[in-house]
Amino acid sequence: MVRAGVRPAISELVHGHIIHGVEGVYDRYSDFDEKREALEKLAAMVEGIINRASVVPANGRQEEVRP
Repeated sequence: MVRAGVRPAISELVHGHIIHGVEGVYDRYSDFDEKREALEKLAAMVEGIINRASVVPANGRQEEVRP
């Protein structure tokens, strides 16, 4: 998720990890908007990877695959 531009703290929350210490006790904000934005960034990155996918056929020439 860092590669998609998501801050590590938000990535931890998206993955459902528990935040320990003082922050975990007192921070009761749901971070819904931040998690949504993180997943949108990740989805955009995955979509970009899929749309730029390429294959190397048996003849060795690389061709771009288009949906």
